[in-house]
Amino acid sequence: MSDPSLDPCVALQWSVDVHDIGQALLEGDLLEARFRAGAITISAESLACTSVARAAHALVVALCPPHKPPGRGVGQAYAALCTAVESLGDV
Repeated sequence: MSDPSLDPCVALQWSVDVHDIGQALLEGDLLEARFRAGAITISAESLACTSVARAAHALVVALCPPHKPPGRGVGQAYAALCTAVESLGDV
């Protein structure tokens, strides 16, 4: 379901960031993945887009602190973020 109050440019940026997070995960660049997920979290929280904010934060938590191995559930957290952003629909 799309949120009519959400700027389409924001939804597009989140989609690009989610794609880039996937690329970073595939390349093993956990710092980049964590940075982008954190940026989505902050942006979504500021816009009161709770589902996206929660999903992005869950991915940050799964990725763990910098310079440590990722926790369990990174793939599941990434999939949940994809679903949350995709559920915004055609904004």
